Amino acid sequence: EIGSYLSLSRAGFSSYIFNGDTLETGASIDRLPNQDLTWETTTQTDFGLSLSLLNNRINIEADYYNKITSDLLLEVPLPATSGYQTSFTNIGSVRNRGFEFAIDAAVIQNNNFTWNTNFNISFNKNKVLDLGGAQEFFVTAIGDNQIQNDYIIRVGESLGSIYGLQDDGVYNFNDFIEFDGLTDAEAAELLYSNVTGTENWYSVNIYNLKEGVVRNSLVQDGTYRPGMTKFVDHNGDGIINDEDRHIIGNTLPIHVGGFSNNFTYKNFDLSIQTQWSYGNDIYNKNIKKGTNTANPWSSKLALVNQRWSPENPNNTLTSFNTGASGNINSAAYARYIEDGSYLRLSNITLGYTIPNKIAKSVGLKYLRLYAAVDNVYVWTKYSGWDPDVSVGRNQLTSGLDVDSYPRARTVRFGI
Repeated sequence: EIGSYLSLSRAGFSSYIFNGDTLETGASIDRLPNQDLTWETTTQTDFGLSLSLLNNRINIEADYYNKITSDLLLEVPLPATSGYQTSFTNIGSVRNRGFEFAIDAAVIQNNNFTWNTNFNISFNKNKVLDLGGAQEFFVTAIGDNQIQNDYIIRVGESLGSIYGLQDDGVYNFNDFIEFDGLTDAEAAELLYSNVTGTENWYSVNIYNLKEGVVRNSLVQDGTYRPGMTKFVDHNGDGIINDEDRHIIGNTLPIHVGGFSNNFTYKNFDLSIQTQWSYGNDIYNKNIKKGTNTANPWSSKLALVNQRWSPENPNNTLTSFNTGASGNINSAAYARYIEDGSYLRLSNITLGYTIPNKIAKSVGLKYLRLYAAVDNVYVWTKYSGWDPDVSVGRNQLTSGLDVDSYPRARTVRFGI
């Protein structure tokens, strides 16, 4: 949702130093005006088919659409030298093209029992067509004060593209010259033998990588250690840096849909509703916060049990560390991206309608009792609270999960 008055400038609290040493608080303009801001323009083509069969007991609808939206209202990042962070502007165009299908059927209809069902499914493909002459720009999502530019809007790609590095576990014993030819037990013994005084093994960074093992641009040769984060060399130059960032996930689903069934048997009625999403990724930024293995250690996710240690050399999460960890904290990692597909049993409602004779005897025309459960169960591989999540502050950072609240399961009774 786009707020009000975003085409106007805005003043906010600001501080400035006067006379060389006096800090005073005042006001300054913190949002640039844009008097040329206009509504988005949409051009859409639709082809549809509606079909009824068996005396309207089966109804089918199918639609194909091609929608192009121009003059997009986007909050575009500005260079730091401008003194402003972002500005709302009309820029570029995006296309949504897809297919929608729905079927509604009265499966069984007789005096004592009825069964009605509805099924719908939607496919959509999104593509950025133009960005006002630019090829791409980056957006930083909320939830972490280190990661920057973790979403990318690029011509030819879809919105919801997550941008970062492909992590590849950790450097292990067999990546190092010093441990060449040793068993894991022998390598661990050597690692501990190099620890002196009050040091911990994870603070001794004195080892050299073998030739051909990918290097980290933030770590100097001779200062590596087993258990440091390792990355995939995406561009093949042997060095991990910003050039290895690429699209590591997309939060837009391949298809979404729903399936509902309604039954009646005499005075009883039962409704069962399901919904799903398939093919979308979730950017689980909670993993970044909950698996930080740097000292000091605070509350963590159980994933930290998968950290590398000399006794657990097959584990793939960055080891404990008191200094260099090999992490590139300004980048999103592929391990933060999870499959967001799910099937949700969203509602079950069971009701009973009191016979009219009894209802009228107590002065009522109609009386129905019911019990309902919302958010009954979710089948998903997602590790977070709920796969149907998106807490980003704008449409450019969709599918973000960071500090979100779980969705409650609700039981209701009514008359």
